[in-house]
Amino acid sequence: MKKKVVYTLGAVLVAAGASAALLAWDLGPGTTPMAKFFLVFFGAIIVLQCIPALLLFGCIIKEVLFGATKKAALVDGQSKNSASS
Repeated sequence: MKKKVVYTLGAVLVAAGASAALLAWDLGPGTTPMAKFFLVFFGAIIVLQCIPALLLFGCIIKEVLFGATKKAALVDGQSKNSASS
């Protein structure tokens, strides 16, 4: 099968599964399927934005903790090279 067909079938299955789960999920009286979809979609956006934020935070912490030792090693290496010149 072509990749396009496989991706399309996957998207249809995910959409069908999501809509079936939304219809089965009870949020209380008067909640429409579109309101449920909005809440799930908004929640997914928030969760998916947390992943890059955590990666960036981890890189910042790593640079703060270990960046000074790398810079010190570079400065020592440059000073040895300049002294031998």
